Amino acid sequence: MSWVFTKINEKASPPPLMNHPPILTQPPPPPNLQPVTFNLENKIIPSVLLIIIVLAIIFFVSGLLHWLVRFLLRPTAREPDNR
Repeated sequence: MSWVFTKINEKASPPPLMNHPPILTQPPPPPNLQPVTFNLENKIIPSVLLIIIVLAIIFFVSGLLHWLVRFLLRPTAREPDNR
């Protein structure tokens, strides 16, 4: 009967921990402490800026034309005829 208890104790006890050599990791690189300068030339390509400006003008003009057409072609309000 004692061999049953030894088998149960062997199964219940956790396996021995493996001794692995410590993994050497390099520390993270230091943060870049250069001053941040706002340079628009590096951010937006001039051709893309030109396309954005042209599209904005086109949408603005088409919106104005749409508003004028709706305003000018709206039927005038008439008084109802008393018949």
